[in-house]
Amino acid sequence: MKEDKHGYLREENHSNLWHRKVAYHKIYLKNKEKYPFPFEKYEVHHIDGDKGNNLPENLALLSPEEHIDLHLEKERKVQEEEREMEGITNKRDKDLIRKVAKSSGLPISEIVNKLNSKRAKLSGLISNKDALKIVAMEVGIYL
Repeated sequence: MKEDKHGYLREENHSNLWHRKVAYHKIYLKNKEKYPFPFEKYEVHHIDGDKGNNLPENLALLSPEEHIDLHLEKERKVQEEEREMEGITNKRDKDLIRKVAKSSGLPISEIVNKLNSKRAKLSGLISNKDALKIVAMEVGIYL
């Protein structure tokens, strides 16, 4: 197995993409009644975004239109998250906010509001990171 220039795994001495082979054998053939079109008409989506994670449960067969829509929606969410975190400049703080939001199930905007409220109350007494840790604990997440 070797990685191509786009980060996808390919079989040695062959042009076959490994994720397509896995999807064909483990998803398409096992559930052929769910897929009205020939396999070649589908694109394979990595659910977790990791091109190296080719486990069947991480792969989804989508039409090209569905695949484009999915990636456009993901990009829209990323842009929305960036707007919600507009006043936060530290990348590590943004990553922690995303982690707390994902783990708690709360929207990023709610975590940011809680963080801003906590910082206002404790202005100058604690760092942004410590304020975020307090917010995380308040929503049941321990960093």
